[in-house]
Amino acid sequence: MQSLNSEIEGEAILIFLTRFALLARYRRAGLASAEDLYRRRVTRILVEEFPTYFAIVTQVRRDSELLGEVGGVINSMVEPRVEAVVPRGAFRKNVRLSLQVTV
Repeated sequence: MQSLNSEIEGEAILIFLTRFALLARYRRAGLASAEDLYRRRVTRILVEEFPTYFAIVTQVRRDSELLGEVGGVINSMVEPRVEAVVPRGAFRKNVRLSLQVTV
């Protein structure tokens, strides 16, 4: 049992040191921080071994509102500076209006 615990601790230390070395390398290379990547909607994937297959699955973000005769505003959750303004009287009945922004 003792050797199993020390083996697990050894692996955890190795993983920590590998990640620490990679982060230091990214900083020296001038690569973006995790916060910068998140704002630009970029995901960094680090693997110890390159897999045979690599799938990237994304989902489109769509903001929608139910608007009627009174009109309204739809703001994008992806890019806060984007909005759609619908004036009063543009619709005669309730309509679900969707806004999709690609950054």
